[in-house]
Amino acid sequence: MRKEFGKLPSGKQIYSYTIKNSEGLSLSAINLGGIITSLQFHFRTGLVDTVIGYPSLEQYLPNPAYLGAIVGRYANRIRNGAFKLEDKLIQLSKNNSHNHLHGGLYGFDQQFWDIEIDTFENYPSLFLSYISEHGEEGYPGELHVNVIYQLMENALRIIFKAKTNSTTIVNLTQHSYFTLSEVKTTIVNNFLQINSSRFAPVDENQIPNQGLFNVEQTPFDFRNVVRIQDILSQNHPQLVIGEGIDHSWETNKLLQTPIAKLINEYEKRAMSVYTNQPALHVYTGNHLKNIGLPKHAAICFEAQHFPDAINQPTLGNPILNPTEEYFHETIFKFFDV
Repeated sequence: MRKEFGKLPSGKQIYSYTIKNSEGLSLSAINLGGIITSLQFHFRTGLVDTVIGYPSLEQYLPNPAYLGAIVGRYANRIRNGAFKLEDKLIQLSKNNSHNHLHGGLYGFDQQFWDIEIDTFENYPSLFLSYISEHGEEGYPGELHVNVIYQLMENALRIIFKAKTNSTTIVNLTQHSYFTLSEVKTTIVNNFLQINSSRFAPVDENQIPNQGLFNVEQTPFDFRNVVRIQDILSQNHPQLVIGEGIDHSWETNKLLQTPIAKLINEYEKRAMSVYTNQPALHVYTGNHLKNIGLPKHAAICFEAQHFPDAINQPTLGNPILNPTEEYFHETIFKFFDV
């Protein structure tokens, strides 16, 4: 179903697209930034909108917290907005002090996406597409991007594909803020598990500066289920930097096993995250108070490359060549406990 969602100041019409499946899962997204405005699931204890979203376009203008948006061309931070590629220095726009964040001043979150409603592998799906021109925000190469939001039985599957006509870097993610509560409070009393033994500590700019570090005997050891508040209440220097969790963990890049779980024990609801990406960035909504929402109102699971990986080869390789196709798959499953 397609309906009008509002008009941009330029007069351009923005539409909302809604798909549903037979299991009671429904998704709505708009063609501004591919923003997911609603993701409703019928848990045993009731219908819950599992993401934070707004009912009107005006509330997304602007969208400094990237609520529900597709983020790119490079998710997270690049130090000084600069990197070398094929022996050339590439200078990107700077929108996070002297660094580049989430694609720059006018990243994918602010672009107009073409959207079509169809089925994919017999599941209701939205097909989104966008062409990022050569030089956009300083990035080399014309990048053709396709995204699929697919509703499986009890899960949202997201597929990102991209091709370039010139060597570039690509790191796409979906920036939805998840909550498992009918009454929108905070996620601090939820329990979190992250199946990873290594994370990337960050400096005062929230950019990795020590490579990958073992989580053992740190607040970042979530290999066993931990109440989120028990971690946020600690005065660890890494938690002070970002006023909470805002860090990347190494994944096993396997879609068969979850990299993370969020559990709302009180309301008996849970979700799990699966991805083929090398890192999962977890953000506990530390700055949502800046947009009028409670601090820690929700949590982001941003599957991606590590921040600044293009400048730190030990963190992976985000380079895409013209002969290759970028392929990213992440699945969010919802279930009762």
